[in-house]
Amino acid sequence: MIISLLGGIYLFLPLHIMMTMCFVIGFCGVISYNIRVSSTQSYVPNQKKGRFNGAFRFLNTSGVLLGELLSGIMVNWINDRIVLFIFMSITFLSVIVIMGRHKIKVAEIYNRTT
Repeated sequence: MIISLLGGIYLFLPLHIMMTMCFVIGFCGVISYNIRVSSTQSYVPNQKKGRFNGAFRFLNTSGVLLGELLSGIMVNWINDRIVLFIFMSITFLSVIVIMGRHKIKVAEIYNRTT
């Protein structure tokens, strides 16, 4: 959620603040990636990890490509900053809807003790 908030507004700010925000976005991205990967890998049974990772990569890449296509089309009519803000707002709301609605199931994955 922090990455979406910062990513949606950083193009509206002065350069030095933008650089700081990009550092924070990268830092938060690395931390959240490590937490997500370690949590899901400990949750998924060994015999299904390959399928899980393949499906995750497929869905992730498909989403990125679709987002790049849509944003590329949108910037022909809308300012770049507004397009980034729209997509980051969609991401932020998606986190609230998906993770919030399935809070108990998500907690099972991320709050495990090994």
